[in-house]
Amino acid sequence: MARLAGKVAFITGAARGQGQSHAIMMAEEGADIIAVDVGQSGEPSTSAASSNLDETIAAVEQRGRKIVARTADVRNLAELQRAVEAGFGEFGRIDCVVANAAVTAHGAIFDQSEEQWSRILDVNLRGAWATCKAASPHLKGGGSIVLVGSTASLKPAPGYAAYVASKHGLVGLMRTMMLELAPLGIRVNAVHPGVVNTPMLHNGKMYSLLTGNEDAGRDEVATVLARASPMRVPWVESRDVSNAVIFLCSEEARYIAGANLAVDAGASAK
Repeated sequence: MARLAGKVAFITGAARGQGQSHAIMMAEEGADIIAVDVGQSGEPSTSAASSNLDETIAAVEQRGRKIVARTADVRNLAELQRAVEAGFGEFGRIDCVVANAAVTAHGAIFDQSEEQWSRILDVNLRGAWATCKAASPHLKGGGSIVLVGSTASLKPAPGYAAYVASKHGLVGLMRTMMLELAPLGIRVNAVHPGVVNTPMLHNGKMYSLLTGNEDAGRDEVATVLARASPMRVPWVESRDVSNAVIFLCSEEARYIAGANLAVDAGASAK
């Protein structure tokens, strides 16, 4: 039997990258999907990703599941609540919440602007809280919340102070929510991806940052990242992160709460 049969998952940042992978793979495991993303369908996304919400809709439906997709900014609680109510109106339940939406920016700690700090903290940390709050009226015993963090939730990363602060804060939010919600039968955990093979990695700016070479290509970046990895792999795939999310949302993890599950080929242990 599919591990999420009969369940409904609410996923943010579902138009691209990891969020899109979560939606598709959770649908493969039997879940219906409530998907939100800040990029409006048919218009350019706010990230470098090429995929959009229409692709997520089509992929979920191709797998025989239903999906309610809405444009929403995780910084806007009212928008999230409208998306949740639309999904709940269609499906009558919400079992899994995957707070996936996130942004980042690189720069020396005091070179980053106040605007950058506000945006990163608002999307990554307050947005995760707002995502969970929007879904909270419909969560019942047996429900599962997964906050998508990062290896930056577990260790420092020079040049990413705002991002690290937001992702460390996510761990505190997860642990506190777990203590408050576990008595209600709602589990809260966090998944922490390392470097993931998505368009957020594969672009000229990131290649230059990783290698110090403005003309670096994919092979050079892969060599640099593999050398730094305990498992000697350059990156993990979105599906590897999705598998962890699915596990934590399934009955297989029914007594797992307050866990930080790293999917990073050992990077956070260094």
